[in-house]
Amino acid sequence: MSDPTFTEAEATAFATRYGLNLPADQMATLAGKMAEIAKAGLAIPRPSTKFVMPAPVFRVNNG
Repeated sequence: MSDPTFTEAEATAFATRYGLNLPADQMATLAGKMAEIAKAGLAIPRPSTKFVMPAPVFRVNNG
């Protein structure tokens, strides 16, 4: 799988959705940070199905 990349236009669209008005240099930084965050998210192991989960590991005491 290739590393995720984001263009400045995608970063601008993201910032606009949240009402941010950033200068061009900060928009470039945002695009780079978005890629870093997406890469970190892809590294998190995920269960293959909703039935394979760590629920039995956790216990709740109702008393």
